[in-house]
Amino acid sequence: MAGPAEGPNCGFCSPPGTVHGDCGYNLTPGTVTPVGRPADLGLGPFRFLPLIVWGTISLVPPLLTVLVWFLWTSFGISIGYKVEKWRGFLDCLGISPLIALANWPFPILYIVSRAYAKKRWPRVGPIKAGMWGSVIAMSIPNVPVLLETPGEMLSAAHDAGQGTGMWLGLELIFLPVLGVIGWALGSLPALVWESWRQVKEWKPWKSWLKAEEWRPWKDGNQHQ
Repeated sequence: MAGPAEGPNCGFCSPPGTVHGDCGYNLTPGTVTPVGRPADLGLGPFRFLPLIVWGTISLVPPLLTVLVWFLWTSFGISIGYKVEKWRGFLDCLGISPLIALANWPFPILYIVSRAYAKKRWPRVGPIKAGMWGSVIAMSIPNVPVLLETPGEMLSAAHDAGQGTGMWLGLELIFLPVLGVIGWALGSLPALVWESWRQVKEWKPWKSWLKAEEWRPWKDGNQHQ
């Protein structure tokens, strides 16, 4: 069985001159096999963050609406919303799929982050930072949805809910743009730091000295 190949030719060892194997990969003929790659791909316990935020944004508004209605009708307790009309559980919970649809970039972010981390492991620092930046950027526009949806669902106005619907329509179109911007802003510092660390660790004279020590004619003289 062939062992790891020598030399920085696996496509993962960088900068040039790095001893092969430092990247955590072994090179066998025609394949690159990850060595010791963790199940979370280095993304840590928050690798499911996009899905968690997506589920929270989709479920909290209808559940909060039900809670407000229950506290008001059962105990007369108001938590900042005026209960004028109850539209029924089905109408209340029906807003959840609409919110989930408008926030479709969140599951896409999870898939892309995981696939990119699998490709770039063990250098997942910029990916992790980009994922956090993208989640934060896409979560900010959902703050009005979380806060205003219960009030519109419990309002007796004939046009109640139109504001939330229009806002979700804008999210459906522009949320991916915010996600890309958040990814860029989040990953940029990590990319700069990683590049600086590689430049500091890169010692090209070591490769030059190693090349100077290579004397193939010496081996030839020994065999003669």
